[in-house]
Amino acid sequence: MTDYLLIKIVYFEYISLAVMLVLCISLLFTLELLKRKKEWKGQFLSQMILQMITKKIDVFYHFVPKPFVKAKLLIPEIIKIDNILSDSYWDYLKQEIVTIHLREEMLKLLHSTFWINKYTALLGISVCPTEEYLPLTIKILSKKHGLLNLAATKCALLYGISLTTKETINKIAKEPLRSQFLYRDLIINATFEIYEQTYAYFQETKDFENKLACLKILSLRTGFLSYDELTPFIHHESFEVRWWGLRALENTPCKEGVETLINALKDSEWIIRALAAHILGMLRAKQSIENLQESLGDEHYFVKLMSAHSLSGLGKDGEKILELEMKNPNPNIRGTCQLVQTFSYESLQHSLQKIFPINQDPLIILGAFL
Repeated sequence: MTDYLLIKIVYFEYISLAVMLVLCISLLFTLELLKRKKEWKGQFLSQMILQMITKKIDVFYHFVPKPFVKAKLLIPEIIKIDNILSDSYWDYLKQEIVTIHLREEMLKLLHSTFWINKYTALLGISVCPTEEYLPLTIKILSKKHGLLNLAATKCALLYGISLTTKETINKIAKEPLRSQFLYRDLIINATFEIYEQTYAYFQETKDFENKLACLKILSLRTGFLSYDELTPFIHHESFEVRWWGLRALENTPCKEGVETLINALKDSEWIIRALAAHILGMLRAKQSIENLQESLGDEHYFVKLMSAHSLSGLGKDGEKILELEMKNPNPNIRGTCQLVQTFSYESLQHSLQKIFPINQDPLIILGAFL
């Protein structure tokens, strides 16, 4: 009797286990079916929406059969949607429109002799860069100028390859000083990978102008340049080149750099002396307090102002110097120290950036003052 009950219990357990296994398999099958049904529904809706849009495009083009009409009207709308919508399906949809349904017109626009047609195509590439359009983009980048070239530069950097980075840097080197920053800022706001490509090109190129163009980018980021790499620029005869060599020292902190900045306080150009005073304050170089105190007597007002401003950021020792100089018989030194003491270091720093933008070209600053 006992054996019979034991067999019955084991049999019941096996049946229960089998039932549970069947239920689990059924549940998993149902969930997978629902998941696939959702995916099929999503794909169906995606295809329906795509067909609806492209059909409207074709109908519109049928009634307005002028060349380039589709692209000229659709690309600005795509850009508007792209600015407000971040979605994987939208990425797929815009790629379908730009690379398939507008492909023929995009290629015609890129080969057009009118700059506005090329510009329209570049706007389309800016939201959906593909390999097919890369050679034509580089061609425009290397040969054209002005707004069209700027748009081509922006598109080229989206590809994120060293070829386009080099072309952009070469363009910066060839551009007039007053328009270089439009191109430089595109790289500054790009990815870290672009910075690495810029540094690789800095080491690779033998052309001094191209090296200087790389320096104007790398000087604004910490961790790329060494003091030895900056030496040829720091001691260059051109004050504009010296400016960028010293400018990079803010993001290349080292003992040699501080000594170089202290020596630059006696440079023949006031704009170099002012920059050196500013960076010594940014680096919180307390060993330069005596030199900054001496620079308060500089003949140019802005060197005085930057020296006093840097002293105000060097702690109690710097503040003692300012309090002492507020009793100076020279009214210019006394007035400058009083002005700096009126504001906090941070608020004055923010205000100075508006009238003396450290990251701008010295010739532009000179033009503003003169």
